[in-house]
Amino acid sequence: MFGCLRRFIVLFVVIFAIGYYVFTKYGDEIYANVKRTVIDFALNDLESYNIKDQETFRKLSLLTEEYLDKLSEEDFSDAYDKTKYFFEEIKNYLSDNDITEIEFENLTKIIENE
Repeated sequence: MFGCLRRFIVLFVVIFAIGYYVFTKYGDEIYANVKRTVIDFALNDLESYNIKDQETFRKLSLLTEEYLDKLSEEDFSDAYDKTKYFFEEIKNYLSDNDITEIEFENLTKIIENE
């Protein structure tokens, strides 16, 4: 029994040390890759709405990327709630596969108020 506990403790310490080393050495790279993956995932979700105008899609993509960059510095749960609201607004605006200038202004105001 005592030998099993000792193995568990040693294994836990070794795994923790490896994780700590990887995080301190490569943490910024991991964070940047995860952030890029989340942004790509969000932009791929926008593509599924079949937006008619490419210029509208480009502007919406830039707006979304700007918003996600801004939220990346916040607490995860707060950022999740705000992102969920932002994408629900986009989904509502894209019900007709197009976004008007007024709707763009509303999305911009959401970003500015955060």
